[in-house]
Amino acid sequence: MGRDVLISKHFAVLVMAVVMLCTINPVTNAAVVSNSVANVENVIAITPFWVNTSEVTVTLSYSGTTAIRSGVIDGLPGTTRIVADFVLERRISNNNYTVVKRFPTRTVNSASLRFSDNTTITKGETYRLSVTAVVTRNGTTETVSNWVERKA
Repeated sequence: MGRDVLISKHFAVLVMAVVMLCTINPVTNAAVVSNSVANVENVIAITPFWVNTSEVTVTLSYSGTTAIRSGVIDGLPGTTRIVADFVLERRISNNNYTVVKRFPTRTVNSASLRFSDNTTITKGETYRLSVTAVVTRNGTTETVSNWVERKA
């Protein structure tokens, strides 16, 4: 009889542990942002939770052999400076990339940075535009990044 009680207690502890593990939220440093949720084939994208930044967007489109690139970085109220580096890369094989163009560092002493540029590319190749930026708000800095990849 004592052994059955011991097994029941161990089973109860095991069940409680599983229930506790199932209720813990594993996403601690990300948030679903209602105004920027992408619903593609019923998949909801989870965007990073930034402290100083409200938006980091890069776009890449093509017109013939011209790549049209743009980027937007918006800080939250109180943002005083944004420093951003944009890089265009071409995929060469097995997710390896080579730099096509590294743009001069862009710096603004305001809460919003906009970038736009065109570059000649080779049709049929896959390109990636990435940005890494440091956003300063109320004396604290935050590094943010984003990228987009498309076949020309």
